[in-house]
Amino acid sequence: MQPCIMSRRPGPAMEPDEPARRDEDLPPDAGDPGKLRRGLTPPSGASHLDEITAHVERCFGPVRRVLHEVVSDRVHVDVLIAEVSEDHPYVTLVTSGMSDLPMPAQDGGPTHCEVMIRLMADHPLSQEAFADEANYWPIRRLKMIARMPHLLGSSFAAGHTIATNPPEPLHPGSEFCALGLVEPLDPDARTIRTKDGLEITLLQVVPMYREELAWKLQQPAIGALAELYDAESFRIADAGRARLRGEDWDHLVRDMSATMARGRRALLLVGIALGVVACADLVVTFVAAERPAWTRFGLGVWLATSVAQSSRLARWLAIAFCVAAVAMGAIVLWQRGLADPRRLTLLATLPVYGACAAVLAFHPGVRLWLRHKPKAAS
Repeated sequence: MQPCIMSRRPGPAMEPDEPARRDEDLPPDAGDPGKLRRGLTPPSGASHLDEITAHVERCFGPVRRVLHEVVSDRVHVDVLIAEVSEDHPYVTLVTSGMSDLPMPAQDGGPTHCEVMIRLMADHPLSQEAFADEANYWPIRRLKMIARMPHLLGSSFAAGHTIATNPPEPLHPGSEFCALGLVEPLDPDARTIRTKDGLEITLLQVVPMYREELAWKLQQPAIGALAELYDAESFRIADAGRARLRGEDWDHLVRDMSATMARGRRALLLVGIALGVVACADLVVTFVAAERPAWTRFGLGVWLATSVAQSSRLARWLAIAFCVAAVAMGAIVLWQRGLADPRRLTLLATLPVYGACAAVLAFHPGVRLWLRHKPKAAS
């Protein structure tokens, strides 16, 4: 898939920066706000600013500031700024106005969209800082994307990329040269439902390095971007984030693969130890003619751990065994207590099962290595 072509536009245009207010969405000193708004918004459009604001606050944090547009082209695009909150360590910028007009429907894709981008908490967002394009470019690019479908008669969907041909920096001095569109990681954030029954698709804008763009254009699957940017820290518009493709990334993953190899060996040793204990318990169980309480899942964890990470299926099989071990062990302890010394051993192994499941399922290094490992590291 070839990237869409980005337009080139001159330096930053200042936006009135006002607190977010549900009852008045234009700056009070804009002359006749109602007339201005009606004149800039196409008659066929319908503003959903309140519903978009409520959705952003529900999914990303409080909206305390809005960048109000003074001069608009085709659609009136405001930018909502959701500040850092306890659950969201990044600043989130979301457009309001792109969805006022529908995009051409293509292959079942969305017809009404808004776009968002996430910034580091310390990204300058003051009026004074906007004089520097290095600070203003995320807002400029959001507005550009919001207008492109209506100006060009095109359509956007998750998996699309936007770049010049040949790719050029997003702003002077930047190493980002393209923009990718992906669904937000939070499924609840992906669709904005309005009171009049409209479903607005929210797409996340991810700045891309040249190596990442080159890799994406070689992939046949439309979902390649979602596989590449599978963590929020990879989607931030921050010049300091690591490249996820290219020579630097391959070196990083090779180093990581060595660490992961040591981790897998340690995990395998733990699995073997558990298996030995399980075998001993099996012998004791048969000799004592008692019902085996945890031998079955002990052996299962041993076998699953021995093949963990050789494939994605094996990894999830190991996770399933670990979770089953914890659940079954807890049931055994609750029903039979700790009178039998072997159940003390069971009690001691449950945290190990839980730790193995957590490492396999949630540790970002595991996901990184599995999804982005270069062929040389296989």
